[in-house]
Amino acid sequence: MIIMEDVTKTYSTGVAALNGINLHIQKGEFVFIVGKSGSGKSTLINLVPRFYDVTSGEILIDDINVKDYNLKTLHEKIGYVPQKAVIFNDSIMNNILYGEAGKKLTKEMGIEASKIAQADDFITKMEKEYNSHIASGGTNVSGGQKQRISIARAIARKPEFYIFDDSFSALD
Repeated sequence: MIIMEDVTKTYSTGVAALNGINLHIQKGEFVFIVGKSGSGKSTLINLVPRFYDVTSGEILIDDINVKDYNLKTLHEKIGYVPQKAVIFNDSIMNNILYGEAGKKLTKEMGIEASKIAQADDFITKMEKEYNSHIASGGTNVSGGQKQRISIARAIARKPEFYIFDDSFSALD
């Protein structure tokens, strides 16, 4: 369970991006944060993996304050897919299996994750399939393909929680 209790985040400008947020999210629940650009959606979800810390209030995962977790342990619990896909200069499979999160990931797990992320269709049409090279930043694939690889990376890790930060807008 993820609990946000009276969470406020104020940036150095002194303006509160978030003020008094309360959320209780059970494992298995789907929660969508919707709002206009600049309304604090990304700020809110980036507090969970501690990309930023709250100014006041607290965030708990499994009744433990996120500030009390070792960052590696915290990040192992979360499958995070950012707005802009992060792609490395390597093979598709190595991009999917990057960041094992304390688990030994196998090629089979990468293929399974890519099927769930609907990346397998375009990957298997490439000359070297999962061994095909992806340029740094994914400049040799479409935006949607980059995002599907990024989603497959999160799925392959089999985390306790998934966080998707507007990561579906580029999908084909």
